[in-house]
Amino acid sequence: MGKAGAAAGALPFGTAGLARLWRLLVRRADAHALLPVVFGTSCCGSSLGLASRAAGALGGAVLAPEESDLLVVAGPVTHAQAPILRRVRDSMLSPSYVVLVGACACSGGPWAGSYNVVADVGAVLPVDARIPGCPPSREALLAGLALLRKGLARP
Repeated sequence: MGKAGAAAGALPFGTAGLARLWRLLVRRADAHALLPVVFGTSCCGSSLGLASRAAGALGGAVLAPEESDLLVVAGPVTHAQAPILRRVRDSMLSPSYVVLVGACACSGGPWAGSYNVVADVGAVLPVDARIPGCPPSREALLAGLALLRKGLARP
């Protein structure tokens, strides 16, 4: 027979190519299937209705941390809340991503010099994206999530 008959059962790109293709597919699926859990405090978390916006923007519902892979932190985080936030992040699916929303989460906001507010949540958790503003606009939120998705989809 010819080459076509001899290689009928073999992969045309080898196992290394298959592994690379698999990693690419998993990365793209992760980027388009983010499941958020919202840690919202103060004005950003409550008055914006961030939980429903984030869930609507990602096409899903707000889930328990054990079922989520995206942590959205909105509003100021106190030193007393920092260990709780760390536990929430540790209980999430792996890999998981953290997005800070609002000036308070990004830099402490007007309470940056206060004794009880964490000046930057990035000191408590590894952060993947920051969406500044007080409060951030809906467009800024959607743009930040789109940039996160785009970064996750890169090979």
